[in-house]
Amino acid sequence: MMATNRSFIKDWVPPAIWRTLRRIAGSPASFRGNYKSWEEARAHSTGYDSAQIVSRVLSATLAVKRGEACFERDSVLFDQPAPRYPVIAERLTCALAQHGRLDVLDFGGALGSLYFQHRSFFSNLEAVQWSVVEQKEFLTQGRAHVADGCLRFYESIEACCKERSPAIGIASSALQYLPNPRELLLQLLAATRATILDRLPLIDAATDRLTVQTVPPSIYSASYPAWFFSRGQFLELLTANGFRPVREFDSIDELELDGRPVRTTGMVIEKIG
Repeated sequence: MMATNRSFIKDWVPPAIWRTLRRIAGSPASFRGNYKSWEEARAHSTGYDSAQIVSRVLSATLAVKRGEACFERDSVLFDQPAPRYPVIAERLTCALAQHGRLDVLDFGGALGSLYFQHRSFFSNLEAVQWSVVEQKEFLTQGRAHVADGCLRFYESIEACCKERSPAIGIASSALQYLPNPRELLLQLLAATRATILDRLPLIDAATDRLTVQTVPPSIYSASYPAWFFSRGQFLELLTANGFRPVREFDSIDELELDGRPVRTTGMVIEKIG
């Protein structure tokens, strides 16, 4: 299991990088194609250089830690709170069930963006442990400059679970950038009691669609594979493995595919029975 999980960490496109590229560009990233395999989509992609993006996210995160802004999202600083209330409600509900203890596994969580955005809601809890699973560049910078008594960074789900016992998992705009998202999702679901998926691109189609996402070249020359998931197949995967969505909510992104808008989805998933 460890080897497989590390393969994911090595191969994924860091979600924070793509979100930042979209935000910096000032215009939406485009999605094109209907590729048969991850390898084919990668062959039609240019890849990315993450150093600049990680630097921007780190600079913004440290500004939040110093109290110069309320939170950052995609390296952009915000002066006013903008909490994701459906996500917060699920976390606090879980904390109440655990007698005031909140233990979160945040897959693809950059440098703790969601943690810093919502930490004021957790101030009265007895204990908070927030674990971010990320790829190498974010892992290195997170451990060196951002980690504290509550917030830690790990290279894999398995490594996190060896030190902590997360009750709730989160993946926000993450699964669609993995070569094998189903396998990773099942690992996340198995590691936690409940999982929140946010900014999830679901489409009403018979099968998943693998596209190439392109960032406007005037800002940053980059493109990489990105999934749009078939809603029917996604729900079948959950049911077949003993899970079910117990709540669904609208998320914050509106993407464009084939000239039509695709609103991303939020979903809370628990084990059946």
